[in-house]
Amino acid sequence: MIDRAAVRAALHRLFIAAEGTGLRREDEQKAAELTGFLGLLAGRVARGASVVDAAAGKSPVGLLAVELLGVSRLTVIERDARRAAACREAAGRLSRPAAVELRDGDVAEIGRAHV
Repeated sequence: MIDRAAVRAALHRLFIAAEGTGLRREDEQKAAELTGFLGLLAGRVARGASVVDAAAGKSPVGLLAVELLGVSRLTVIERDARRAAACREAAGRLSRPAAVELRDGDVAEIGRAHV
């Protein structure tokens, strides 16, 4: 079971990273959603697994899977340069070692390139 307090703390440390601040209302909603999703993922992903987070945005699912589920390899696909940059910055704050590969591009285009 995934602890919502752990999700909240990881979200804050990875994406906000400013002491003396808290999560905004939309961040609290994201924490609730991620707690449920990571709980489902925990039953399907083994520790040390590889995960692909496609159309990832800032990749909260993928990065929290590294932090809380022990995923050791994460491939992130995101076409928006600002979101990809935010993901890259957050990945630099991971508390555990993991191979994080960020692919800039559209999921459909990257998928066709590897067929």
